[in-house]
Amino acid sequence: MSDDIQQDQVDQLGMADDPLSILRRLESANLSLSEMLVETLHAVRTHLGMDVAFISEFRGGSRIFRYLDGNFVPLQLEVGACDPLDDSYCQRVLDGRLPELIQNAATLPEALAMPVTKALPVGAHLSVPLRFSDGRLYGTFCCFSTTPDNSLNERDLNTLRLFADFAGRLLERHALNEIRYAETLTRIRSVLEQRAYSVVYQPIVHLVENRIVGHEALARFSAQPQRTPDKWFAEAGLVGLQQELEVALIEAALHDFDQLPADSYLSLNVS
Repeated sequence: MSDDIQQDQVDQLGMADDPLSILRRLESANLSLSEMLVETLHAVRTHLGMDVAFISEFRGGSRIFRYLDGNFVPLQLEVGACDPLDDSYCQRVLDGRLPELIQNAATLPEALAMPVTKALPVGAHLSVPLRFSDGRLYGTFCCFSTTPDNSLNERDLNTLRLFADFAGRLLERHALNEIRYAETLTRIRSVLEQRAYSVVYQPIVHLVENRIVGHEALARFSAQPQRTPDKWFAEAGLVGLQQELEVALIEAALHDFDQLPADSYLSLNVS
C-alpha cells in the first residue's frame, strides 16, 4: 500500500461523527499497532474537542506515556516519558479521589492541590482505566484540555470508554503475541543449547539394482512438545532461528558421515 493511500485512510477516520463508524474505519485501515492506537487517540480527541489524548502504562510505580496525540506545547510530553504514578490524575481517578469526567479541574479541591493543574493548566479532563480481559490493569486512556468544557457529559465519557475498550483489545492482543514470541524463542534456544535433536539416516535404494546407493539425513527432536520436524523448523523461523537450527542439524548429520558406506552419498534437506 502506498503512503498516499494509507494517509487517505487515516484522514477519513475523522470524517465520521459516529464513534462506532470511526472504530469500523480504524479496524479496516491497513495500519500498524502504533499507528492504529495513535489514530484512535486522534479520533477521540478531535471528537471530544480536547487538546491532548494519551495511553499510559503503569509499571513499577510510574506512569509511562506509550502513545500520544495532540498539541503538546508547552506540555513537552513525549512517548516513553514517565512520571511518578502517585503524582498523576490517573492514580487519583483510579482510586476515586477524582471523577473520570472533569468539566473544570479548578472547581475540585483535590485537583487544585496538584501543581500540574495550574502549571499546564488542566481544564477539562477525562480518564478511564485500560484493563485486559482477565481484569489486569494496563494503564489509562486519557484526554484533557487546557481550558474547561462544561458541555462534557456522560455520553462523552461513554464514548471515551468505547475507544478505550478498542485500544485495550489491541494492546492485549499485542501483549499476548509478545508472550508467545518470548516462549517460542526460549523453546528454540533451549533445543539448540541442549542439543535436543538427532539425525537418522534413511536408505535410498536403487530399485533396479536392489542396492542402497545413498542415505537421506532426517531430523528428529526429543524436546517437548512432541511434533514433526517441519513444525520445529517453522517455529524456529518465526523467531529468526531457522538457519541456526538447520546448520546445527547439518553438522550433526555430517558428524557421523564416516560411518556410512563409502560407496553411498548423503542427502541433506535445507531451506
